[in-house]
Amino acid sequence: ALKFLPNHRVLPLGLSTTFLEYLSPRATLAPPHPSPLAAQLLNVNGVTSVFYGPNHITVTKAGDASWAHIKPEVFSLITQAVSSGAEIVSTVKGIGDSAPEEACEDSLGYRDGDDEVVGMIKELLETRIRPAIQEDGGDIEFRGFKD
Repeated sequence: ALKFLPNHRVLPLGLSTTFLEYLSPRATLAPPHPSPLAAQLLNVNGVTSVFYGPNHITVTKAGDASWAHIKPEVFSLITQAVSSGAEIVSTVKGIGDSAPEEACEDSLGYRDGDDEVVGMIKELLETRIRPAIQEDGGDIEFRGFKD
C-alpha cells in the first residue's frame, strides 16, 4: 500500500467516523458516503482498495501488480480531484435514513460514561497504537469493551 498526502482535507467535517475504506467499485457509489475519486482509483488496473483518513489517502494494490505502472495514474487522479476543488467524499442519505449525521466524534476520545478500564484502553490505543497505524496510512476506532 502507498499513502498519499494531498495537503487537502479528505474526509468532510462532521463525518461520524475518522476513516472510510472502499473495497469495491459498488461501495464507492453507495450511500451514505459515495466517492467519485475512489471509484476512479478502483478502476485503475491492479488497485484493490482505497482507504481515506482525515488528511490522507492510502491505495492498496494486488500482489502481482507493479507500483511503477499504478503510481503515476493514481497520483494523477488524486491531483486532479484535489485541484478541481470538488468533495472527495460526499455525504448523502440512504433509503430509510432519517437520523441526522452525528458530529465527528473520535471514538478514542473521553466520554463521561467511560469506566477506568475503557479509559486505559482508549489511552493506550491513542498514544501507542494509533500513531503507528496512521504512519502506514490506516486508522483505528474503538468500538467497545465487554468485561
